[in-house]
Amino acid sequence: MGSRRRLRRGSFPDHGRGRREVQSVNNGPESAHATETVRYLADRQAILDVVSRYCRGIDRIDADLVRSCYHEGAVDHHIGFTGTVNEFISWCFPLLRELGGTRHVIANHLCEVNGDVAVAESYVLAYHWQEPYDDRERNFAGHGRYVDRFERGADGHWRIAARTALADIATPILPMPVPAADPDASSTQDPSYSVAEAAFRELRVDEGKPISAFVKHGST
Repeated sequence: MGSRRRLRRGSFPDHGRGRREVQSVNNGPESAHATETVRYLADRQAILDVVSRYCRGIDRIDADLVRSCYHEGAVDHHIGFTGTVNEFISWCFPLLRELGGTRHVIANHLCEVNGDVAVAESYVLAYHWQEPYDDRERNFAGHGRYVDRFERGADGHWRIAARTALADIATPILPMPVPAADPDASSTQDPSYSVAEAAFRELRVDEGKPISAFVKHGST
């Protein structure tokens, strides 16, 4: 059997960047590497949170929440539409209100961060349903991807600077009515807002900070 290399307590593996001396995490190269790794993971999570917040904004038809995901002046190329975020909302929301509902689910999420710029590809499964439920044109699951350029703003928060939404395939679905389904699920009257507001009554959305995904906003 070959020998096994031991990592001393308080050290990190080199992750393929070449062999170097293992030092305490309290100082030296390994400490800097650990700090960079934590910062990188925090940036990736913040970016994934923006993508998830966008999906919630679309499914709840919450315009302010969708806007909070984009930089001012950002452009969205969205499967038959190209324009600013406000133009996108004006185009998209009337279509959403005609539907019985949508559910956007993020799957694979690949993200690379370089300083204050990042590129992310997020696989999305978007369910759309509307009566009559046997209409294949109105009831389908769209499989696609969001390819986003993210930029870190002056306030330190990540937002979308440019988005390209790609459609890969669509499959018909046959929805089944659920008697206990919440009729307000596709709006800001969804119970998730009131539950969060009761839990965080002192939570305020301050200028310069990212909008909360759980605070009720307008739906215009």
